[in-house]
Amino acid sequence: VGNDKTRMVLFLIAASYKVFGYNELGLRFPSAMAGLLSVVVILLFSHYVLKRRDVGIFAVLALISTTGIIRYHGTRTGDVDGILTFFILTYCLSYFTVLFTRKRQNLFLFLFSLFVLFAFLTKGIAGLVPLPALLLITLIDKNRKVIFSNKYVYIFSALALILGVSYYILRQQYDPGYFDAIFNQDLNMFSNEGSFKKRGFYFYKKNIVKEYFYPYALYLPASFFMAFFTKNKRLKKVIIYSTVFFVVFVLIHSI
Repeated sequence: VGNDKTRMVLFLIAASYKVFGYNELGLRFPSAMAGLLSVVVILLFSHYVLKRRDVGIFAVLALISTTGIIRYHGTRTGDVDGILTFFILTYCLSYFTVLFTRKRQNLFLFLFSLFVLFAFLTKGIAGLVPLPALLLITLIDKNRKVIFSNKYVYIFSALALILGVSYYILRQQYDPGYFDAIFNQDLNMFSNEGSFKKRGFYFYKKNIVKEYFYPYALYLPASFFMAFFTKNKRLKKVIIYSTVFFVVFVLIHSI
């Protein structure tokens, strides 16, 4: 099935070809634009939600100087993962915004659901892997009652689910056998014979520390303890929640 898991990225690349022609620029432009938009989202979040532009600037500098973002399957290679990263980043920060402030909550809930759908339509189940971490974060947040009592949480989630499932149903009709192929491939990754398990429990942790996010990964433990010294409550939550997110995300891929 390969990169034809879902057609969203292929549509973006096709549109790029229409603008730039059938060349390297046309192929790489969507993922490169996803990288640029990731920078914009981080800066907006740090400025309007955290009220700390310096945090956003340092986060962006770290982002654009790491191998895991700009090289392998990243924003410079025209791969799916650069676009997927942008969608996941956007729906996570949208959800954090819902947790941190009551201003325009329904708008950010809509954006959260929309980009979850985009992530799913980009790489299937891989786009949904962060959701268990967000659920855990919600359960430990003081505003969890506000989230669970908001009807739009369920309305937008239901719409995203319906649209996502509808795509698979329509694709199965036009491409018989697609449903079995895609789910066998996605679910096999988490089985004992899947790619995650064959690489070993420490595969991703070693790559994160030694290559993909070196040297910034070495400072993660220190950054966690900084949460107990900052007076900015939202920044403290971002640090703690990002740590929870990181641990859960890596464990899902490793266990």
